[in-house]
Amino acid sequence: MKKLFFTTLIINLFIVVNAQDNYATGIAHYNSKNYPAAIIDLTKVIEVDKKGDVLPALYIRAQCKNKLEDYRGALIDYNTILLISAENKSEKLAVVYLDRGRVNAILGNYNDAEQDFTEAIELKKSYAEAFINRGIIRINFLEQKEKGCLDFSRAGELGITKAYELIKEQCH
Repeated sequence: MKKLFFTTLIINLFIVVNAQDNYATGIAHYNSKNYPAAIIDLTKVIEVDKKGDVLPALYIRAQCKNKLEDYRGALIDYNTILLISAENKSEKLAVVYLDRGRVNAILGNYNDAEQDFTEAIELKKSYAEAFINRGIIRINFLEQKEKGCLDFSRAGELGITKAYELIKEQCH
């Protein structure tokens, strides 16, 4: 019985250490823009680290897929993050909604993109990037010029000066 316990303990420690190494290597690959290698290492972390927090690995992997224009793959990872975090919504998730909104926009899912940007704003009331992105979607794809112009105005108030250029171009 003791032998089985210690063997299991050693295996579990090896898995955790190995997952940490893979995460560190994955981040190094991401930082050096070797996105395919980063995806391989981060996938190992996600597959092995059942008890740990896989959300950072999922997020960086989604970012890698995004950079490689694997938008459907990135969307799956963003969806997984939001599913895992469904009960613990916090301001930290605003960036995931923003990124998923951008991917949805690229894929032509404009209503979903608008919803994602709105969710990002609900989680982080002063999220200027979400306002500007939602404004672009509303004006250019959802025929909601008035709402889009209000989003641009709010983005400008929050510090995105380009928003005022967009107002001049698209809201008069």
